[in-house]
Amino acid sequence: MIIIYNFFLTIILFFLFPFVTKRKLEKVNKSYKIWVHCASLGEVKIALRLIREITKVYNLCPSEILLTTTTLTAKNFAKKIHEDTCLFPIDYFFIMRRFIKKVLPKVLIILETELWPNYLYFVKKFGGKIFLLNGRISKKSFVFLKTFKWLFLKFINNIDLFLVREQIDFLRFKNLGISHEKIIITGNMKYDDIDENINFNVTK
Repeated sequence: MIIIYNFFLTIILFFLFPFVTKRKLEKVNKSYKIWVHCASLGEVKIALRLIREITKVYNLCPSEILLTTTTLTAKNFAKKIHEDTCLFPIDYFFIMRRFIKKVLPKVLIILETELWPNYLYFVKKFGGKIFLLNGRISKKSFVFLKTFKWLFLKFINNIDLFLVREQIDFLRFKNLGISHEKIIITGNMKYDDIDENINFNVTK
């Protein structure tokens, strides 16, 4: 499935090449215990709060946690607060493999809906645990993933635990083929405190 996904992605990137080349691939020069990924500015605020909690609970230094964002605005905002922040690489096989071989996270924490196949594949391949926090799945995304379930389900199933916002998110992930035992409804973390009982199994 990873070959099929990257075949179609290669075709798409060919047509988007002028835009893709404008996105600078940032270098990472060390490994991290935890990798937190989010998309936009709204999610970054949750991510920064999460990083503060993790450093306290697991007695980690902030420099042991990498934060990536999809948008440049979110990255620039986050980097003022958390130095180890960079843009999320393009989810292409060779680019993502090189990035993750360098980062080698023990844990990947994804916020909301960033379900890119190559990083789900490689984090798991290199032995990392994957958690989805504040998970949600819109009706449009559900229809898309349901249509291409044969392609995406294997990668999404690499996620070890789904912590989702609402009952509808629980049902949609379950209907995609995710075991109900891996899905927990935790509420919206934009408004609620982060559950201190979540165990990310990170050791010093």
